[in-house]
Amino acid sequence: MNQSRIIWLVTVCLLLAAGLFLLQCSDDSDDDDDTTPDNGDEQPPTDQTMVGWAFGDSIYRYSDGYWREQPDEAVTGKLIAAAFINRDFGYAISEYNVYRYNEGVWSRITPPDYPLSAAMFDIAIADGGVVWFAARDPDGEGYLIKHLPTGENAVFKLNPTISTIPVLLKAILAVPGDPYLHMVAEVEGYFQHWAWNEQDKVTDIIIANDPENPTVEINDLAIAPDGALWAAGWDLADELQTGVFWRRGAEAWDRRPAMASTDCRTTSVRKVMFTDDGIGYALADCIWSQIYRSTDASNWTEMSLPGDKGEEFVINDISLISDTKGWAVGYTSVLDEPLLLLRNESGWNQSRSLDTDTGHELNAVAIFDYPLPGGVDDDTLDDDTADDDTGDDDTGDDDTGDDDSVDDDTTLSN
Repeated sequence: MNQSRIIWLVTVCLLLAAGLFLLQCSDDSDDDDDTTPDNGDEQPPTDQTMVGWAFGDSIYRYSDGYWREQPDEAVTGKLIAAAFINRDFGYAISEYNVYRYNEGVWSRITPPDYPLSAAMFDIAIADGGVVWFAARDPDGEGYLIKHLPTGENAVFKLNPTISTIPVLLKAILAVPGDPYLHMVAEVEGYFQHWAWNEQDKVTDIIIANDPENPTVEINDLAIAPDGALWAAGWDLADELQTGVFWRRGAEAWDRRPAMASTDCRTTSVRKVMFTDDGIGYALADCIWSQIYRSTDASNWTEMSLPGDKGEEFVINDISLISDTKGWAVGYTSVLDEPLLLLRNESGWNQSRSLDTDTGHELNAVAIFDYPLPGGVDDDTLDDDTADDDTGDDDTGDDDTGDDDSVDDDTTLSN
């Protein structure tokens, strides 16, 4: 074989290899197992019909379809839970401080008689704007802090206010139209459901436990639209820790194990909630965080999630306006930044904050509808028929420098 033919064959082989390399690199499809959202021409998933807050190592605000960090000098420390009455009024807590958001202003309102040894962990907003905060001290004793709209506060230590023996408080729940505050508490080896109205207490047992060798744990309490109470946590089944739901039926609590759709066995259910349209959602754990869903308030199925699923893919909270509209938040170590998951009709989609702050984890989220007001225009670069802004192509006009069909500009008119 002569030298020119050898050179020709080598050139062809190099060109083929380069083509295969370029083809492989160009395959940038964003499937469910990508470790990060694509950052090329594809835009991160957004939804401009929602507004809301997320809390953790910092405060984040969601508006105009994007998450942005929005820290406030009045708020210090890591925020662990939040509850809002509406988009302009709500509460967030660290372990030792209560913060209130009122029409754009954050302020610290920690009750002056709050026991500094007790760490807060849960919030429940009752009728009339009454807010309850749950806390535990290092000995496991439970506390309830009641905050009234007038600014008055009251602190109740569960032992001896409600019980004459030590009480380990696990979760609280306020139900609209119900004068009782609902709780899950562990008392002398029994997980109990309490309903208390500051005078009377109604109690029923969920499940027994061995305090010396725990066989069960309950983490959360919720109510479904049909009025049934749900608890969530784990127990030992065949000597293996298994995530569990318990439903309060007509006479007793019914155990329902969390059956994973993947090959990762669920070890605990941490949080359970129901949307206004009757769909149940729950946060659970195997090796990674899971989201469960129930369409009949009875049977639970693990949902498919995007992104990198591993020990550092952590989902801490979820807030949904409807079955297909809302956000879940947490932390992803792949990017060392907040985990933001948008729920829409296509499923769960991983997004990112505009600030992409490293090292931040989010523990709580509160999301609200934000329908655009009909016939009102106070933004820019739109195509509304009414106009009171600048720089757009509306048919009505009171601004400058445009080519609208109706014009009262003082300059650059045609």
